[in-house]
Amino acid sequence: MTEILAERARERERLLELARGYVRHLAERQPVLAAAVVGSVARGDFNLWSDVDVVVVAERLPARAPDRSLLLAADAPGGVQPIGFTP
Repeated sequence: MTEILAERARERERLLELARGYVRHLAERQPVLAAAVVGSVARGDFNLWSDVDVVVVAERLPARAPDRSLLLAADAPGGVQPIGFTP
């Protein structure tokens, strides 16, 4: 049982690092004010098919939601689902 829990913790850390890498890459071209992982990965109840939901707050995001989604998803690695907001 201990090994199963350890593997689960490693997988969660891998997913969190995927989100961190995405935010670092995004911040190179878009000033990011804040970012947070939400959803199943944040709660710890993710499964094999879960994506990593990353809330991004940035001032210079497009006003229209579809344009905002396209901008944020352009460089998102597989498995990362960005959600953008402005302050």
